[in-house]
Amino acid sequence: MNQIRISFAPYFTDANPYQVKLLKALHELDVLAGGISFNVVFLPVGIETKKVNLVHLHWLHKYSHAYNKPKSILRVIKFICGLIVLKISKVKIVWTAHNIKDHESVFPLADRICNEAVATLADAIIAHSEAAKREISEHFIQINQEKVFVIPHGNYLSSYENTLNQEAARRRLNLPQSAFVFLFFGLIRPYKGILELVQAFKELNCEDAYLLIAGSSKDDALTQQIGEEAENNSRIQFHPGFVPDEKIQVYMNAANAVVLPYRNFLTSGALVLSMSFGRTCIAPRVGCIQETLNDDIAFLYDPNNDDGLLQAMSRALDQRHDCEAMGQANLAIAKEYSWDKVAEMTLDVYQHCLNDR
Repeated sequence: MNQIRISFAPYFTDANPYQVKLLKALHELDVLAGGISFNVVFLPVGIETKKVNLVHLHWLHKYSHAYNKPKSILRVIKFICGLIVLKISKVKIVWTAHNIKDHESVFPLADRICNEAVATLADAIIAHSEAAKREISEHFIQINQEKVFVIPHGNYLSSYENTLNQEAARRRLNLPQSAFVFLFFGLIRPYKGILELVQAFKELNCEDAYLLIAGSSKDDALTQQIGEEAENNSRIQFHPGFVPDEKIQVYMNAANAVVLPYRNFLTSGALVLSMSFGRTCIAPRVGCIQETLNDDIAFLYDPNNDDGLLQAMSRALDQRHDCEAMGQANLAIAKEYSWDKVAEMTLDVYQHCLNDR
């Protein structure tokens, strides 16, 4: 077979090294890999001079968001027409389904049309867990389940600096060395259950427990609400805004446990990030989380139990002396998700598509 030439679409690396890591590992396997700017909607234009034989789609919201509903629909139609041209030109299409739908969609019809079309036209769909594969197959009933492949999310072991110990990290954040620190890290969105986390923390009523919240938010009302909670409670620290790469280790290494109180998710980069820093997690016992973690290395809870999150946080406090060992067990699991392994599995999917003429 001739050298495989692929393009990621859309290609953007801000705030997440996922695509950079995967591209680099694919290059090591002699795959000529590049990217198409998220500004290019009609994808054939983005690859016309590159002799690409496969396009690998990632986050699709860039192709369904515009200033208003009619423009969003037109944008999606333009994108789908491009995919059809690619199919006619014998260019294969692979989609990594990071999400089934955009959690914050302003125009859900445009998103639904986009996702349904991609699921139908794709030669292969990549899910990051068996649970995600089942959800994809149930959501897109028109697709053949055999074209859905499971490839784990790569780890972040070498993506960010990790030289600070807990003592140094806490000094930077002015946190007591003896405290138990819960961390919420990442994009702050309503569907991630952040307000439920704040409420559960307040109900803990533990004087040596602290809640650290760090990440950016597009929701001004939510940001203000969390800010007010922090102003009224000296044991809640809120650090809104983009977190530069060099500061990620400060928050991660200051924490005893990372809390992922999500309501809806298909996969979780924050989970992999936490494991890559050797943190134990508090999370709902659902989907990819229960597939990756168990009660020996995490504090899992039933999301249908109104007190589930509170009880899990309470268990973490009671077992505070076990958290370090639990985090190290998570780190050992994360090490198995190397980008070399992920790239090899991804290449297998590419070859499967290209051999299926």
